[in-house]
Amino acid sequence: MTIVSLFEDICTKIGVYYSYGHIREVASTLAQYSQTIEYANQKYPRIILILDYPEDRTNVGYVGVRLQLLIVTNSDPTYKADKRYNLNFVPILYPIYYKLIEAIKSSPYVDNMIIEHEKIDRYALSSALNESILSDGRPLLNDNLDGIEIRNLNLKFINIC
Repeated sequence: MTIVSLFEDICTKIGVYYSYGHIREVASTLAQYSQTIEYANQKYPRIILILDYPEDRTNVGYVGVRLQLLIVTNSDPTYKADKRYNLNFVPILYPIYYKLIEAIKSSPYVDNMIIEHEKIDRYALSSALNESILSDGRPLLNDNLDGIEIRNLNLKFINIC
């Protein structure tokens, strides 16, 4: 089992689409999905595992990681915060977030009693990413998204390759 495949299993279990990679690569893949009938409706909601991440292999049998994830869903650029909150965060993003944290906790590969992390609600996430240092001045995402950013997700894995 690898960390990438573990998150794929978790996302399948909680019923959400999954991607991993550098944010520009994921954005490119999602843009390609928009161009096909088959994948256009299979984009969101989605959990994205951002690569690269360091692995602490100091302790034999354990791998410590600090991960960054995005939980994203489609939105409308004209929505104001209250509408985003009521249409995207409450019924879609928050339930996925709580299911994700519970699935991580209950994984036989995770040796954490507490899942330490920072959570940021990102209203108009695509705008924030497009303006961030990650974008190199070029837009990253064509879709209008709301999301939850999970930073510094500190996990200790057992039996991970």
